[in-house]
Amino acid sequence: MKQGDPVAVSALAQVLRGGVQAAGMRSRQVRLTLCDEAAVVRRVRMPVMAKKDLAGAMRFAAEREMPFPPQRAVYAWDVVSTEGSLTISVAAAWKDVVDRAAAVVVQAGLVPTVIEPRSIALGRALNSENAIIVDGSAGMLEMTVLAAGHPVYSDSIPRNSESNGQAVDIEALISRGHRHFPAAASSPVLLVGDLESELDQVRVRARRGTSLLNGTSPARPPDLPAAGFLANFGLAMR
Repeated sequence: MKQGDPVAVSALAQVLRGGVQAAGMRSRQVRLTLCDEAAVVRRVRMPVMAKKDLAGAMRFAAEREMPFPPQRAVYAWDVVSTEGSLTISVAAAWKDVVDRAAAVVVQAGLVPTVIEPRSIALGRALNSENAIIVDGSAGMLEMTVLAAGHPVYSDSIPRNSESNGQAVDIEALISRGHRHFPAAASSPVLLVGDLESELDQVRVRARRGTSLLNGTSPARPPDLPAAGFLANFGLAMR
C-alpha cells in the first residue's frame, strides 16, 4: 500500500485469499473500504429539484468540488437532508486507485460489491451523529471526528510502543481534533481497535464521555479480539 493505493495488486490478493481460506469464510461478496488518504469526502448544498435533474446537476457539482480531473476520477453521492435545500454527501477517488482495489478482490477469487472511504464506513457502523474515534492498529493511531454523522476531520500518527507514550499521543490527537473542529469538544470519545483490550495499560486521562466500542450496539463478544471485531464493522485496519 502507498498512501492508500494498493500498488502491489497480486501480492495483496494472495494475502487476502490466504486469510479467507485460513478463516474458513464461505461468502464471496466483499464490502471494501479505501484508506482516507485515497479518497475525498465533501458535503454540498443544492436547491431542491426533480430527481431526474439531480444526477446531471451532481455531476457538475462533483467536478467543481473535488480536486480530481473528471476523466480520472470516480464519484458517488447520496442525499442526506432535504430540509429547505438538498444536502448531499459526495465521495471521490482516483479511478485507477479504485480499479486496483477492486482488482485485489477479484484476483483473490471474491466479488466486490461496495467500495467506500473508511471514514464513511466508520460513521455508519458506529451509528453515532457526533463522536471522536481513536482507532489503534499495529503501527498507527488514527482519529476521525464525526459531526452530524459526517467525517469532518481525520488525523494519524505512528503508534508509540510505550503505554505512557500512547496515552500522551491519544490526548494529543484529541486536542488536535478540538483545535481543528472546536464543536467536537463536547463529543464523546470512542477508543476502538487494539485500544479496547489495552485500555488498562494505556491509561488515557479520564474525560467525560470516553467509552469503548464495546459499549455501543452491537456489543463485541467477550472472547473475540477487538481488532477482529472491527473487520465485521467494515473498518479498514492498517
